[in-house]
Amino acid sequence: MFNIAVCDDSIEDINIIKGILNQYGEHIDYYTDGRELSKKATVINYDAFFIDIEMEGINGIELAELIRKKNRYVYVVFVTNREDLVFNTLKFQPFGFVRKQYINEELGEIYLRLLERLREDSFIFAFDNKNAYRMEVKGIMYLEGGGHNVIVHMTDGDKILRGRLSDYEKELAPYSFVRVHKCYIVNVRHIKSIDSKEIRLWNGTEIPVGRKESQNVKDVYMMFRRKSINGNRK
Repeated sequence: MFNIAVCDDSIEDINIIKGILNQYGEHIDYYTDGRELSKKATVINYDAFFIDIEMEGINGIELAELIRKKNRYVYVVFVTNREDLVFNTLKFQPFGFVRKQYINEELGEIYLRLLERLREDSFIFAFDNKNAYRMEVKGIMYLEGGGHNVIVHMTDGDKILRGRLSDYEKELAPYSFVRVHKCYIVNVRHIKSIDSKEIRLWNGTEIPVGRKESQNVKDVYMMFRRKSINGNRK
């Protein structure tokens, strides 16, 4: 079961959100004060946040910034009446947006897509014919091949596995990993930016992009981003 946090300073809107989300059975905590949530988020390991952009005291953009300082890769969905403020949230690469005037149509749809993504992130892979390793997809930043070993670079350290990079490429592809170079496979979730010669990850790591792989890398990345942004527009 996943831990979800919802923050909106309107009791009326909180009650509407509860009525929609409580049918799905995950653990959801509701907050009406962004400062309270920012404190709780330092001790509770939330998997995703639904945040109202326009709030008293601390607004949703400020709250998202505090949350992301603790966990760069956590999912954030912004809920708002102010579509003109959406541009200001793009630096957080939000999973999506819910417009309050269409909350009954959009909230459930994006919540189900979020649960699907969280389940993908939680998939455990078994690597190496001789040894079994348990690793969450979201914790893998990239794989680096060299000789008969593969280095798996993770958010909490590295693992060295026996095998070749090609042994893992096909298995990881359905979970938004992409070959970017003959020596590297990257988890698209961790990409901050792409140019013609290199990829920059959110932790600052720079990885070269091969000429043959360049267009496919961009295509996979854009497909991933499109899936993450709520396309339900009226």
